[in-house]
Amino acid sequence: MIGSTSGAQATVLPVTERIRSRCLSFSAWDVEPEAVEHLSGFGDLPVRLLSRDPLTGSATSVVELPPQWRQGLQPDEATIEFFVLKGDLTVEGNTVGAGGYAHLPQGTPRTRLQSDSGATALYFWNPNLPSFPPPFHQIRVTKAWNEPIRNRIPGSYQSFFRSLRLPDFTGEGFDGGPGGFLRMAWMSPGFVSPYQHVHHESWEECFVLGGDLFNADIGISAPGSYISIPQEMWHGMVATQQGALIISHSNAPMTFPWTMRDYPLGREIVENVLDSLSLGRPPERQNWSEMALARWQERPEFRTWYSNPDYSAWGNEERKEVSWRFRASWRRSTSSTAW
Repeated sequence: MIGSTSGAQATVLPVTERIRSRCLSFSAWDVEPEAVEHLSGFGDLPVRLLSRDPLTGSATSVVELPPQWRQGLQPDEATIEFFVLKGDLTVEGNTVGAGGYAHLPQGTPRTRLQSDSGATALYFWNPNLPSFPPPFHQIRVTKAWNEPIRNRIPGSYQSFFRSLRLPDFTGEGFDGGPGGFLRMAWMSPGFVSPYQHVHHESWEECFVLGGDLFNADIGISAPGSYISIPQEMWHGMVATQQGALIISHSNAPMTFPWTMRDYPLGREIVENVLDSLSLGRPPERQNWSEMALARWQERPEFRTWYSNPDYSAWGNEERKEVSWRFRASWRRSTSSTAW
């Protein structure tokens, strides 16, 4: 391979290097549980840290709650969100199972949480997350399955989502609310996008819940896979053979339609993915470097594109981390919900 346009890591990096200014790709279940000091509220309970942002203090983790777990959480330092992968979670008397979501905004009162049978959940920690006043800035517990299903691509039947974090705008030239979006999204079997795209305004991450998801320079992501893409980094192409159910998360509203560009041999590559994966078996994770498709980057079409002076792995419209650093300067008062 000449070089990766995304620079994704095939193995789990040390906790100090799992930062959102670099592209990350690994299985969440390969991450060793560890105590993470700044994720307060869990005491000594270890978490699987997937990524963190040194500028804002934000982090995404997998937390495993033991049976009969009881805890009071005081969200003074950050907005806290849970998405339940397995088991049960009760927040102030409201119980949800797999697919359940809980939103505890920064500045709200101390909240009682418990799990009777134990739970595995994605845990989102976001200090100073921008929000609207109530009813959005209040404790909210829901089941993703009960939220309205919305079309991701107007006029298409290939991609849908259910909003978890509210408000979540779409169709006005951008996607997401003031603090970005958190969605359960689904791409239909056979969905392909043979182009690279870039998000000038936001970082994004996804956690694969089910199905298969192909990204050039990353590989095949199976259930449990985690991907983190920095702001301004070109990434894609995308394809899924069996369909893909994912949690999709951004840290700011995202321009839509996305900024796109051609990728050499793009159409041929995504069609090869659809033809070569096995049906009737659970998807398996494959790193890009292990796929025969990686050798396609030795072809003249790719070499010419990659060596062109106009080529860049970064979009750079806002310049790397500029808007990121601006958001990191925001502070919410810990004594009230005012800014």
